[in-house]
Amino acid sequence: MGWADPKEDGVRRYAPSGELIGEIHLPETCANLCFGGKKKNRLFMAASTSVYPVYVETVGALVPQYGRSAGWISGDTM
Repeated sequence: MGWADPKEDGVRRYAPSGELIGEIHLPETCANLCFGGKKKNRLFMAASTSVYPVYVETVGALVPQYGRSAGWISGDTM
């Protein structure tokens, strides 16, 4: 966040209703984030000069797998 006040730097989580349900405060503005790790339960937050990792109690979005097991055959185009 960090647009109005340095105390607002970090990541916020909202419920579908719009209610704020969680915050992770960072010492600088967060520009982007993604889930990673073997279990997809590690949140990486890319800030102005650093990357901040934190383990979370949820699993991030899974990446679709392409290949024979997913119905894609070598040589097929998307």
